[in-house]
Amino acid sequence: MGRSKQDVPRVLRRRVGAALWLVAALVVAPDGAAWQPPTSPDVVDARRLIDAFEFGQVVDRLDGAIRAMASSPELDIDSLAQAYELRGRAHFNLDNQELAGLDFENLLQLKADHDLTPNLSPRIAELFDEVKQRLVGVLLLSMPQPATVAIDDRVYEVGTEAAISLLQGRHRFTVRQAGYDEGMREIVIVPGVPTMLSVAMERITGTLTVVTIPDGVQVLVDDALHGVTAPGSEAGSAPLLIEALLPGPHRLRLERDCFVTSDTSFTMAAPPGDQFTSPLELAPAVATVSVRSPEGDATVFVDGTSRGAAPIEITDLCEGPHVIEVRAQGGRFVDRRVWEVGATAALDAETRPAFALVGVAGIADRATMAEVATRVEAALADTTSVLIFSPTPAEMVQVAGDPRVGVAFSDEEATPVRRRELAKAWSELVDTQGVAWLVPVADEVDSYDLWLLASNSGHPDVIRLDLGDVGSRAAALRRLAVALPPIVRTTLQTSVVDVAGIDGAAVIQVAAGGAGEAAGLGRGDIIVGAAGTPVASVADLNDVVARAEPNAELSLDVRGDDGLDRSASIHIALEPDTIPREDPNLLYNKILLDLQSLRATGAAAATAVNLAITHMHLGNWDRAIPILEGTALPGGPGVSAATVDYLMAL
Repeated sequence: MGRSKQDVPRVLRRRVGAALWLVAALVVAPDGAAWQPPTSPDVVDARRLIDAFEFGQVVDRLDGAIRAMASSPELDIDSLAQAYELRGRAHFNLDNQELAGLDFENLLQLKADHDLTPNLSPRIAELFDEVKQRLVGVLLLSMPQPATVAIDDRVYEVGTEAAISLLQGRHRFTVRQAGYDEGMREIVIVPGVPTMLSVAMERITGTLTVVTIPDGVQVLVDDALHGVTAPGSEAGSAPLLIEALLPGPHRLRLERDCFVTSDTSFTMAAPPGDQFTSPLELAPAVATVSVRSPEGDATVFVDGTSRGAAPIEITDLCEGPHVIEVRAQGGRFVDRRVWEVGATAALDAETRPAFALVGVAGIADRATMAEVATRVEAALADTTSVLIFSPTPAEMVQVAGDPRVGVAFSDEEATPVRRRELAKAWSELVDTQGVAWLVPVADEVDSYDLWLLASNSGHPDVIRLDLGDVGSRAAALRRLAVALPPIVRTTLQTSVVDVAGIDGAAVIQVAAGGAGEAAGLGRGDIIVGAAGTPVASVADLNDVVARAEPNAELSLDVRGDDGLDRSASIHIALEPDTIPREDPNLLYNKILLDLQSLRATGAAAATAVNLAITHMHLGNWDRAIPILEGTALPGGPGVSAATVDYLMAL
């Protein structure tokens, strides 16, 4: 069973220089203190076999295991050292001291301060000590303070005094303590002879310890970020240590959102040392805004976060750009501006029915889409009847994962029914009355078709908008400014006609129980004056009635069928009127929002009828029919029960 040193894999011999282990500061450890439980299954099994005196099986088991461990890219020094020890003990018990000595030699080349398993045979310990005397020496190290040192490629944390067992030969010694010169040198270890080394540590850089009020402050020295102060106590943040500062002048910069940046200078002395700041307090960088709204259910949001109900005063508005919104059931108010430190402002927030700009066809990048949407918002900011705005990035991120909005409004599969579902989902998610969508115009830079869809609408109103053309923006604003057509009109509740050869408006019918009947008008009467103005025709009378206030008392000059003139007083009544069912100049999605938010007294029936007409235009027949079924109008001329029957028939 001859064996030579050539049995040790070459890769292991290349690693011998790294096999250095620290012995604690000149104190001899108890027997076995350096021993660690084996982690390799082969070593565990070999220990079991050696306890069973199966020495031959130990050798057989460990021969291949040692070769595998020594050539592994992740060298397990402890397991390999124990494998060498176990195989050496097995060789010794098989009366082969030569191979036992080679195993102990390989062991010490790997781990110079290895301690044998306690309570072994004195003869095995004697052989091990003989090999150790030939290969290992001791470095007696003296340091002015605890430090980190490197011997060859291995790093040690040592106290002021330490004894380090090293393999014989030359070694590189370096101090690797932050702020100190490395002091690289070469040492020579002689077996059995202590080597004395006293190290003088030269300080070359200093440290600065920073405490801030508040915490969470970014600390920069000479424009390099060194960290963020962590929470500490009421007296300040936890200390933040900044190392490796060379002697000379430096600049200290403290930054935190909502606080004024601090920029100061300091000097690191020569030789450098450790410097400490007193708690550095940053001044708040805030503005104040008070928000009022006539809406009783208005809630104020700053950058998408609720701050409470209006009216409210916000005194901690951080400097910089912010989006202040007021949201109510009937609409929204949006204010975008850059706030300076100490600024104060009062916002009178009148909400308007709102369309949220939620996408641009062909643009998936959220930042680019938001940029375009914000430009459209600015271009249409002067409209007072409706609000078209870009939601905050936080809102869009929150909505992005909702499966209901996975299809774009202008995609091929976006049928009117699908668009209606999309408009409803988007409106709920961004808390608006409707949504807007942009479709780029082919071959025209910065030109878009702006789609407006009220919640539950599948048919958009489309406005062409060229962001680079002043005229195009003005035309878009004019379309948005078109008011809701009248849905009620003043009336005498009396039918009049023009009669050839007669000046005045001839009464042909008086509604039972109406204003005309109460005023004593009858068939054959001729109205020749109203409110002190002569009336020569029906048109003249209609002009006076149209200008009259509802429920106002209007004086009439009446000539009866007997030819006698008399005066009459009549109270102006209101009756429903209807909007056109098809008019290219009207924005029916906007009208839908106007009607839904209408609160005019006495206009409930008129609002219902016109809501039904608007839903019919938008293709929402399932919504129009229940409204008409629940609307009761009296019979007679004008908008009446017959009008409802006609719309139901459509």
